[in-house]
Amino acid sequence: MPPPMTHRVFVYGSLKRGYWNSALLSDSVFRGETVTEQRYHMLSGRIEGSRAFPVILDDDPALSVRPVAGEIYHVNDECLAQLDRLERVPESYERKIADVTEGGHPVKAYIYVGNAARWKRSGWRPWTGVNANGALVWTEA
Repeated sequence: MPPPMTHRVFVYGSLKRGYWNSALLSDSVFRGETVTEQRYHMLSGRIEGSRAFPVILDDDPALSVRPVAGEIYHVNDECLAQLDRLERVPESYERKIADVTEGGHPVKAYIYVGNAARWKRSGWRPWTGVNANGALVWTEA
């Protein structure tokens, strides 16, 4: 039987090292920190009874958008399916492809982008925290 396929996944919120959902990536390979080439709008908030978490939305000319800082992992099929369940694909998030850099080389990675119909009406505030390079970087507030 062939080994499970490996997928690149870019994470920017509660799946990052040190956050509460990072355990889902414990059997995956951490490949480093990176930034998206695409620009996104980020919201941060909480659903009653949960911890705060971020949501990125596709580029919208009416909103302030920036690249997003995060981490890249190599995950197997089972882990990718677990991430899809966590992110409630397709109701809450869509799994899309982002351009990032890994080891100094441009690569494609999966990224979870909020379903605009769901999150634009959430009333959550825009997240404006950035790193030294101007990329959005989320931390639990």
